[in-house]
Amino acid sequence: MLHFFLGCSAYLIPISIFVVYMCLIPNVINYREQACLFFVGNFIKLIFAVFLIWFFVFLYSENISWFFYLSGLFFSLKGYLLLLIFKRFM
Repeated sequence: MLHFFLGCSAYLIPISIFVVYMCLIPNVINYREQACLFFVGNFIKLIFAVFLIWFFVFLYSENISWFFYLSGLFFSLKGYLLLLIFKRFM
C-alpha cells in the first residue's frame, strides 16, 4: 500500500507545484511570456517527477513492490480518464 502511494505521489507532487506555479503567473507577467513559462514549467515538472521516481526507488530499493508502485504511477497519470469514464455512468 505504501508503494502505491509513493507511485502516486511521484507524479502528484510535481503536478500540484506546477498548478500553483501556473496560478501565480498571470499576476506577475503579461500574456506573451506565459506561453514560454508554461513550457519551462512543464519541463521542470517532468524533471522533478523523474527525480522523485528515482528517489523513491532508491529509498525503498530492497523491498519495493513494482506492481503497486507502477500501478500507483499509472493511476495518477490516467486519473482524469477514470473520472470521465465513471462520470459517464453516473
